[in-house]
Amino acid sequence: MLAIPNSIQTIDILGSSVQLVVPEAAWIKQRFEQQLKEAPETPPPFWAQVWPSAIALTEFLAENPTLVAGKKVIELGAGLGLPALFAARTALSVFCTDYLAEPLAFVDASIEKDGLDNMKTGLLDWHQQIPYAEIVLASDINYHPNSFESLLNCLSKALENGVTIILATPQRLLAKPFIAALAPWTKSNHERIINYQSVPVPISIMLLSANKGKLV
Repeated sequence: MLAIPNSIQTIDILGSSVQLVVPEAAWIKQRFEQQLKEAPETPPPFWAQVWPSAIALTEFLAENPTLVAGKKVIELGAGLGLPALFAARTALSVFCTDYLAEPLAFVDASIEKDGLDNMKTGLLDWHQQIPYAEIVLASDINYHPNSFESLLNCLSKALENGVTIILATPQRLLAKPFIAALAPWTKSNHERIINYQSVPVPISIMLLSANKGKLV
């Protein structure tokens, strides 16, 4: 049983929907404020909500179902795991990962609620090698410059091993060097606008692969 107060959030995805078990925002806010008093360096709980990049990536998967159908899929830095939960509807298997255990407890609850028997969760950070997969999903993971070097190293090793990566990212100025470093691997780039809390947010979706052929 989840220790954090929670509810069900329904995310509409191009005529379909995904139901997520999510933490109560007021409780998360109150706890974070208390944590800051005790430890001012406590990072914000970014994992506790669904971000525009996760929605954009999930919509992209809905429009391009062959990318994950029947394949082994991993999501990195998954937070509440929206793309992974959607991919599990058609994928052979899905491994949903984050460097924090807390969000994965909510993903586990969503897996149980949705009755998915081809999906599991586990801890993984940028300093570890990505386990074998055919497709790696990542949304809004390139938000902190201090992690860019280790993240690029992690992704490049996966690409060299033949993995296809689908990365969704907001168009942040500070992330431009990170995106530029991925240029040699970029096979296609797609733009979407996600209306998030009544604000249009442009999202880039990059398909990265060492494969010379066209992916989408």
